[in-house]
Amino acid sequence: MSNSIQSAFYLLTTVEFDVGSTHVKLYGAIQAETDKELSFIVSNDMQFDPKLLPAGDVTTSIPQPFGMTGVELEKLEATALIYNDKQGKLTTDFTLFAAARFLSPKLANLQLVGALAFEHATPRLAYVALSVDKPLTLTDFVQSVIGATWKWADQITNQFAFLGGQMYYLSGVDNYLFQYTDQKGNTHAVNCTRGYHVSTTLELFQDPKYDFEIDLAVVPDKNNKNTIDLKTTAKKTLGFDFVQLENLNLEVSTGSETYFRISTTAVILGTAVAIEVDYIDSVFVGKAAIEGINLALSLEKSRISGLVKIDSIGLAVAFAWARGTRKDSGFSIIRIDGVPQGAIQVMDFVKSLNNMPGSCQQMVSGWFDEMSESKLTPKLTEGRSPSKDKDTGRMIVPLTLHYEIGFGGHVVTSADVDFSAEIVIPNGLRDLPVALLESIGRSTARIAGDILSNENTYKIIALQMIKAGGGKAMARFICRLLEKGLNELAKALAKVAEGIIADTLAAAAELAGVLMAVSLLGVKALLNALEAIWDEIKSWFSGSKSEKEKAEDKIRAAQKNVEGAVNTVNDKLAAVTGAFENATLSTSLNEQSQFVANLVWNKEIQLDEDSYLTSAFEMLTGLPGDKTGVVIKETVSQNTNFPVVKDWSDIPENSQYRMNAAVQFALKGITFMNSATRATITNAIAQLNQYAGDSDAAKAFRDYLTGKLAEFDGYNNNGIMSNWIYAQSDTPSQMTVGESRIGINTRITA
Repeated sequence: MSNSIQSAFYLLTTVEFDVGSTHVKLYGAIQAETDKELSFIVSNDMQFDPKLLPAGDVTTSIPQPFGMTGVELEKLEATALIYNDKQGKLTTDFTLFAAARFLSPKLANLQLVGALAFEHATPRLAYVALSVDKPLTLTDFVQSVIGATWKWADQITNQFAFLGGQMYYLSGVDNYLFQYTDQKGNTHAVNCTRGYHVSTTLELFQDPKYDFEIDLAVVPDKNNKNTIDLKTTAKKTLGFDFVQLENLNLEVSTGSETYFRISTTAVILGTAVAIEVDYIDSVFVGKAAIEGINLALSLEKSRISGLVKIDSIGLAVAFAWARGTRKDSGFSIIRIDGVPQGAIQVMDFVKSLNNMPGSCQQMVSGWFDEMSESKLTPKLTEGRSPSKDKDTGRMIVPLTLHYEIGFGGHVVTSADVDFSAEIVIPNGLRDLPVALLESIGRSTARIAGDILSNENTYKIIALQMIKAGGGKAMARFICRLLEKGLNELAKALAKVAEGIIADTLAAAAELAGVLMAVSLLGVKALLNALEAIWDEIKSWFSGSKSEKEKAEDKIRAAQKNVEGAVNTVNDKLAAVTGAFENATLSTSLNEQSQFVANLVWNKEIQLDEDSYLTSAFEMLTGLPGDKTGVVIKETVSQNTNFPVVKDWSDIPENSQYRMNAAVQFALKGITFMNSATRATITNAIAQLNQYAGDSDAAKAFRDYLTGKLAEFDGYNNNGIMSNWIYAQSDTPSQMTVGESRIGINTRITA
């Protein structure tokens, strides 16, 4: 049986080498173990008293290894193998691990991992692994590491961060494969090229959607001052539904020519524009590759922006990338200029007014004849961007439409309305203006409705319409205001209506109805207030007469307003009934011995375009003018046209007929009270009825409204009825044979 004893011993040594212009001296030992190859360790890992080491200064840090300005390696520790190479020569390959820090106080809290790689005992590579959690910005690199400053460095380069890569300096050879195992046990292989480099992911605006794989080279100039040269292409297309930047290339240089350059293909709504721009005086300037299209691109702080102009059609589309959350940051169209002006046609206003809900009567298109073309100037709504509808796939463009309304060539009002244009995504920028204009054209009726929802615009248009439509136009505009609950504006127009002369009964009745409704708005408010203090008012009624009158005067004043609105109707009614009373009905025989009834209007009756006359004609027993006669069987006729002509043989019981007849007229088609006005009157009557027992004024007003309600209901349902008008005979009495009038009336002719 044999025993083996495993043991280790150390040969104290000093290791010295040069890293660029820096001489490095380290104390360590060669560790020999019976079952292993020789290895080298630094003093931190040796199991003996460091005082045994030889006297002399030892290197604790390596500043700016190989010329990596701004960087220092410290806390050096390593274990390396010592072996014979293929030629039998004793050699050592090892990596000296260290902590790395930046010399700039600004980056003092950025602690990194560093390394120094040796090849055949010769230092080859200084390496610093960059942190993902604490990114190094291009601004920090330029100002702190390179030691250079640009006037635009803070503004632009602070938005570029180096993530998860490495800084390194390779010396003495052109290429080197650096393989190592980090402190977490992960293995790495890095291809390095000669010189000072940053090889990493460059992230734009701290958003992984905009990443570049970069190799930034630090190059000494003729004065041996470090400069940088960066050329990189975005890993993916930047953009959203309507704007993309394809093949986005960044170039940065701090050499003899200092520049920040972007080249890309911008695809805006299908139009591809190849561009190359340089950053000069806080803006990127350059040119587009398509004739007739100009593009300017800007990159500043948290924003990329551009403006594309198509000179031939005067269109300009501005777009921008703005930082949001990681989910919603991205490109958007922020301005569209040069969309052609549109126009809302007159009929769109008429349709919008007539399509308002409720019982108000229709507007007449002829009232709008003096209305000149209404101009619309669309622009993209400030602060909003076009979007893509997820259901339809269409482009939704939020527009602000500035409109100008004119009459007789003069602009009378202007304002803005919001409008969302929904269009098929254009195949190119040139198609955008037409698509937007077509969308506006398809929606002009809705836009007109939005314009009319502006109270000031509505009032101005109403006042202009009244010039053409008179009392009817006034009534119909007020009616719509009442139904929309715009009571104050209705009152303002009603005030104007005091100077309006209604030229027909229909106009007077319609206007009176809405003016009554406006007046009763005040009554409702008055009675609501009176109800709250009714006990106090009752005490007034029990006091002196003057105190009682104070309360009742308010009610009488309200009634007076309503009566004032009705007076014009009474005047027109009197004119109509007067015309009825002056009408003459005559009966006679014509040359063919036929019965003839003729009507003569001795006083003209005015018919409105919406009103019409109906008549009921009756042939009666008895002599002409006999009001006690009864209707001859089957001779009642509705809507009779005069003259009435009948063969004598067609008259029932003609042997007894003595030429008596009567006619009654009804004027219909006039609205004295629409449903909204009726509801207002009914509500006022109900409220007044609560106080009628205590107030003579409330009772009188209630009775007045009740009577008018019945009267107007009758007019609405039956029209304005005339009294029966009885016939007069055209046959002279002296030509009648006998008092008995046997047979038929006899007439002697020459």
